[in-house]
Amino acid sequence: MDDQNMRLAGYIQECIRCLPSLSTGYSIYQVPENLRSMNEAAYRPLVVSIGPFYCKDERLRPMEEYKLRYLSTFMNHLLNIERLKDYIEIIRGKEEEIRQHYLQKFELYSDEFTKMVMLDSVFIIELFRRLNDSTLREENDPLFYKPRMIDDVYAILQLLENQLPIFIIEFLYNSAFPVSPVNSTQRK
Repeated sequence: MDDQNMRLAGYIQECIRCLPSLSTGYSIYQVPENLRSMNEAAYRPLVVSIGPFYCKDERLRPMEEYKLRYLSTFMNHLLNIERLKDYIEIIRGKEEEIRQHYLQKFELYSDEFTKMVMLDSVFIIELFRRLNDSTLREENDPLFYKPRMIDDVYAILQLLENQLPIFIIEFLYNSAFPVSPVNSTQRK
């Protein structure tokens, strides 16, 4: 019995030793299942996926087309493919830092993760630019011209599990739209 207790003690110590360190950088969590089961719709996006939790949800695939359209608009502002390559490089360089903001680990390859962060970040940037300046809206953009669609998207962007770390969105926005010294106080 003493050997058995010693083996169990050794096993428990090994389990403790293998625990990942707690990151103080976690800022995006998944809702516990016991809460989610009470009202699934309150936690699950119904229109658009932002971030890794629901990026493979087939029900949300139709919005991927709009993310690509918004990326196209963003690219028109950047004027060349080299800038897109630079942004992809930046995101890939910050991939670990971005992943560390999520308590849960995701089974996404680096390319999948980088693409998801790029599309989702640019979608949010372009959405808010269009909200702020109606002249940027395309004539048939359903987010703005379908009844209540923009309200639904806005509500979904506030869901706990439908998030990206704000630093990457800010970084991409500030890189694409640098503030001149003359109007730098406008953005604060």
